Amino acid sequence: MCNCLNLEVLDLSNNSLTGSIPECLVAKNGSLGVLNLSRNKLTGTIDPFPGLCHLSSLQLNSNLLRGKLPKYLTICKLLEVLDIGNNQLSGKFPCWLGNMPNLGVLVLRSNKFHGSIECPVNKASWSQLQIFDLSSNGFSGRIPLAFLKTWKLMAKENDKKLLTLNQVQFQSQLGEVYQYKVTVISKGQESELVKILTIYTSADLSCNKFKWSIQIGKLNAFWIMCKKGMERNVIGA
Repeated sequence: MCNCLNLEVLDLSNNSLTGSIPECLVAKNGSLGVLNLSRNKLTGTIDPFPGLCHLSSLQLNSNLLRGKLPKYLTICKLLEVLDIGNNQLSGKFPCWLGNMPNLGVLVLRSNKFHGSIECPVNKASWSQLQIFDLSSNGFSGRIPLAFLKTWKLMAKENDKKLLTLNQVQFQSQLGEVYQYKVTVISKGQESELVKILTIYTSADLSCNKFKWSIQIGKLNAFWIMCKKGMERNVIGA
C-alpha cells in the first residue's frame, strides 16, 4: 500500500489489525486524502509523518494508541476531520489545532487529556467547528466564553446558511466521493453519522472536571453533563 502513489482513500476500519501505524502510509502516498484506521487494535504512538500531508480526514478512533498528539499535524492544512477518540492518548488541550482553517470535526473523547482548554483567542480560531467532543477526559478549570465565541459555525445566526444541507465529504481527483463517518453521543446514546451534514452541530464536554460557571451563548447544541458520575462536572449554564 505504501507504494500506491496515487492512493487517495485508505479505509481499513473495523478489523483486527495490530501493530503500529506505518509512517510510509502518508509519507509515500502524496495524494492520500483519507486515512481511516478506526476500530482496530493498533498500538504505539502517532508518530510524525515525514514529508507533505494532504489529509482531509484522519480517523484513529477506538484503538490502543498512547502518547501525545503530535504538533506536526499543523502541516495538514486541508484537514477537515480529526477523530482520535477512545484511545490512551495524553497531554494538554491542543490549542494549535485552532489554526487549522478547515477543521470541522474534532473528537478527543475518552482519552487521558488533562488541564485547561483556554486558548489565546488571537492565536486560535475555530470558525469551522461543527462537531467538538472532549468528553471523558481530565480537562479542568473554566470554559472561557471568548473561546466559545470563535465557534461561528455553531452559532444560531448561521442557521439560514446551514439549511442548504451540504455534506462534509472528500472528493477524489477522479470525481469519486467518500462520505465521512463519525460516532457521536447524544443524551447518553451512541450513534454513527454515516453522513455529516453542515446543519448538524454538537459540542460535548461532559465527564471532565470543569468547575466554573459559564454562559453557553448562542450555540445550538452543547452537552456538559455526565450521566455516570455527574460530580465531575459542576457547571452552571
